[in-house]
Amino acid sequence: MKRSINWLTEYFSENSMEFVDIFKSSLPPKEKDLNRKTAKNLCGIVIPIRGECSFSVNGEKYALNENTILHCGSNMDIRVETEDIGIEYYVVHYKNILTIEKFQNIEKESFYLEIEDRLPLIKYCETISDESLNPDNYSRFSCKVDFLGLINSLIKM
Repeated sequence: MKRSINWLTEYFSENSMEFVDIFKSSLPPKEKDLNRKTAKNLCGIVIPIRGECSFSVNGEKYALNENTILHCGSNMDIRVETEDIGIEYYVVHYKNILTIEKFQNIEKESFYLEIEDRLPLIKYCETISDESLNPDNYSRFSCKVDFLGLINSLIKM
């Protein structure tokens, strides 16, 4: 399902959440990554770095490319398939601490957003990824701050 930036702005402004982790993944051309699940009790934002693929979440198929961001809920079946071009992407996990009634089912849903420029999002992901390697309190705090910067950059698109 497609969501609007206005909907996403309301979601992030009305709910309390915190950054959990980030990782980078890739899949070469003409490959499949099957029989996996999204993280339990977390939501994830999938941000393509380069390439494209078919990304299925609980059987709903999305075309993931440089103009598409995907949001996945908790413990969902995922399937990633590439064609002639491979894919490289970040997954940013966050945890909902307090969710208003309107968004109670967010962890059971997936949706996508169309974007124009993913480069600011990738820069935030690179920064968060680098900071998350350090175990100190300031780095963990910086990850949380930059996660909010990532969300702010996403809703400004």
